[in-house]
Amino acid sequence: MVPYLNNRQIDRLSEFVANLGLVFIAGVVTPLFSEKESINLFSLMLGVVLMGSALCMSMILLRGKR
Repeated sequence: MVPYLNNRQIDRLSEFVANLGLVFIAGVVTPLFSEKESINLFSLMLGVVLMGSALCMSMILLRGKR
């Protein structure tokens, strides 16, 4: 048996995933302003990729609403 989510649950899940993407980017941007060391390009790109994928998943969830 495959459980299905209703529209309200999909909206909540999409909002949660979008907020997770914002947490990813905030976790990368905040150290840039607080530390005096050079910018770690790998962590910056990783944060941007994670944020982009979380926002894409959010849009896919919203598009799949019934």
